[in-house]
Amino acid sequence: SAEFGTGRGVACRRPEAPPALRGMRVLVVDDHPTTREILREMLESFTFAVSEAASGAEGLARFAAPPDGRPYELVVMDWKMPGIDGIEAARRIKACSGRKPTPVILVTAYGREDILRDADAAGLDGVLLKPVSPSLLFDTSVPFCAPWLTFGVPVARNAL
Repeated sequence: SAEFGTGRGVACRRPEAPPALRGMRVLVVDDHPTTREILREMLESFTFAVSEAASGAEGLARFAAPPDGRPYELVVMDWKMPGIDGIEAARRIKACSGRKPTPVILVTAYGREDILRDADAAGLDGVLLKPVSPSLLFDTSVPFCAPWLTFGVPVARNAL
């Protein structure tokens, strides 16, 4: 027989962005509405401001003209979408981002070597395999968006 009881451990806290990253503009591009919703909810739980696009073409249009005029600081992009796939859309975003390219993280259900190679060749900043956990998304996103954070210790943005 077995005895079951309630846990007495401390509940895990959801990752939280450093104060300087709260409200960071993120664009989620995925053709599947449920995946967009899950990613949006995760990113919003980190205190990021999230917009969504349902295709590569829509993502490119939103990136070029954000609704409130503030540029996006991160793009989370699905790989396999009809029309413009995530790697091509990311390549175009990188090309029009200016001097400091916007970080793009590819999210895919396929871990094939050719996809990883294409993502690397396109200059993507990371590849995550679905399903994505909140902690993995957080740990992948923050270093690209806050290189001025070193070992978890905030440094003034203009110090680098």
